[in-house]
Amino acid sequence: MEKTEQHGFSLLKPSLLLVILLGLIYSNTLDGTWVLDDYYNITNNNKIHLTRIDLNSIKNSLYGSPSKNGMDRPLAYFTFALNWYWGQNNVVGYHLVNITIHTLTTLFLFYTLILLFQTPILGQTDSNNAYFFALLSAALWGIHPIQIQAVTYIVQRMAALAALFYLIGIFCYLKARLSSNSRNRFFFFGGCGVAFLLGLSSKNNAIVLPVALILLEFIFFQDLTRKVNQKKAIAVIGIGALLVALSGVWIFMDGDLTRFYMGYEKRPFTMYERLLTQPRIILFYLSQIFYPIANRFSIAHDFPVSSSLFSPWTTLPSILLILFLISISLWRFKKNPLLTFAVLFYFGNHVIESSILPLEMVFEHRNYLPSLFLFVPISVGIKKALDYYYIRRKAMFYFLTFSICAAMIGIGTSTYIRNWDWRSTKSIWEDAREKAPNLARPLQNIAWGYYAPTGQIDKAVELYKKALSLKDNQTKFRFFSYNNLADIYYSRLHDYEKAVESARKATKYGLDHVKVNFLLCYSLSKLGRYNEAMAIVKPLVIENKDNSEYRYVMGFLHMKMFQYEEAYHQLKKCIQLKPNNWKYLREFGICLTQMGYFKRGYWYLKRAESIFPGQTGILLALSENRIKAGKTGQADKWIDRVIDDLSVEKIEKMLTDKSNDKLEISISYEVIELISNKLDERANEYSQTATRLTDVYHFSK
Repeated sequence: MEKTEQHGFSLLKPSLLLVILLGLIYSNTLDGTWVLDDYYNITNNNKIHLTRIDLNSIKNSLYGSPSKNGMDRPLAYFTFALNWYWGQNNVVGYHLVNITIHTLTTLFLFYTLILLFQTPILGQTDSNNAYFFALLSAALWGIHPIQIQAVTYIVQRMAALAALFYLIGIFCYLKARLSSNSRNRFFFFGGCGVAFLLGLSSKNNAIVLPVALILLEFIFFQDLTRKVNQKKAIAVIGIGALLVALSGVWIFMDGDLTRFYMGYEKRPFTMYERLLTQPRIILFYLSQIFYPIANRFSIAHDFPVSSSLFSPWTTLPSILLILFLISISLWRFKKNPLLTFAVLFYFGNHVIESSILPLEMVFEHRNYLPSLFLFVPISVGIKKALDYYYIRRKAMFYFLTFSICAAMIGIGTSTYIRNWDWRSTKSIWEDAREKAPNLARPLQNIAWGYYAPTGQIDKAVELYKKALSLKDNQTKFRFFSYNNLADIYYSRLHDYEKAVESARKATKYGLDHVKVNFLLCYSLSKLGRYNEAMAIVKPLVIENKDNSEYRYVMGFLHMKMFQYEEAYHQLKKCIQLKPNNWKYLREFGICLTQMGYFKRGYWYLKRAESIFPGQTGILLALSENRIKAGKTGQADKWIDRVIDDLSVEKIEKMLTDKSNDKLEISISYEVIELISNKLDERANEYSQTATRLTDVYHFSK
């Protein structure tokens, strides 16, 4: 215990050094962009858009997963909700939290390694050496560019939080095992349990922590030279791994094994192919770790899938090499327990995301947790080399010292440079496009995230078409490409035939996506093909009786076909489902007006206007209602509102081109005539005013 206190007193300076180092390296990420799952999980996820702090709001944010009704990764979503409360979609706050989490993880890695060198197996390590090993290992891990995706990619806070609490769990376990005070042991064992639960509530791969603790116990606290302990270790680790596997099935698939197969239906590879490919990918990760040049890292990698042990030929050698590394680490466990633990910890923590689960093939953030202890054997080797040459050959000692410092600077610089690629949607995906020119995803994301929002529509269409011609043919990517093309053709280019063609191709991929069905109906409606649109939306209403949007489209189509009674029933149901939706109220008011119920129609239209004041479609509908009711004088005030709110150019565009409103309201001849007369009156008033001002000007001269 005395040794621990001495270390505790001396931890301030290295802790500050690590904080400053990581702060500098990640300082250029604060205005980095949203990427990929950030939109789905944060910016477009209303569940975590916290507007006030109270128990009910906090509870709702814990159910923030957009893909599940139950609780999944609640702690991670709660932190996103807090970020949203303080800064909405401003990325700076999210990045500050991510950097803080990464810094805390690095610090806890340093503190955990200090404790590790006080265990019975490593307790004879000189305290100065232990201090060196711990600091160098933590620094190498913290500044390494392999960690960028878990830090700079905002939504991967889930992975970073899980790793932080996983490591705190190990720290607490070591504190408990090294303490002779029963109260302290109880406290830290309890802390270990709490950390485990917090890790699981951040990301499910923290479930491996119990196996890691068993491994830690047998390698660093038990004498494995005794055969009885070896047998015990094999039995306990085996049982622990089995329990974790069963728990994993329960957590990841809600106890339903068929979810494996459902997940693979949306992937361009089978479970067998994924299992064969992952050893090559894991070795690729290791090559990135030990050769960390900035241009070797990307958000997307073009990695050929292994179809057999010999295709590509590197498949079998990769499997054999991993088995060899594990075997060597086990063989060396007596002389080098740190190596054994680091290797088993690395491969063991890749089991969740790099085995049978139907996930994407390659993502660098999957190394964040597994790589925690990977730099410890390296640090030990560096220290041994320095000690050896310090006595025998000083020149070599100074050369090695200089080389280590240069390598640290190089690694940190590589991370800093790589972080520049995350400054915008265009830069991150242009970088990926350059490194993986045959992948569709970079092209799709540049088109969607940069060219379409900036109005470069032709370029966006070109990239989508090129993406669809490439080999990256995952179902969801092809679906989204066709869906986005349909949206562009409909909303931007007003080419409704092509919009229908693209939307129909999107629906063939079997993904349940409301937007593409709407686009198909909207486009068919623009072409006057109402019966075709009705054939699409009618079964959707039957299958989704409480989906107000499907009913809204159905009601609109009935109105287009002058089937006002049918439209009335659908729109009335919409209002029952969502009574304060201005759009439903507007359409219902128009429907009632067309049916001759002017007073009721006027009431619903005024209700819509009170919810969305100044909405042009509502004002026009109100004026038409008053005209049809024979109260032209009341119609005037609504037309005046339209003219006051819009320029003459906008009014002209509205009357001649109504394509910007997906479900446009019909503007009657009477309304157009009233607007025209109003404009003429105002023109005459402006002309008379101009004449009077001219007369005043000449008189004053």
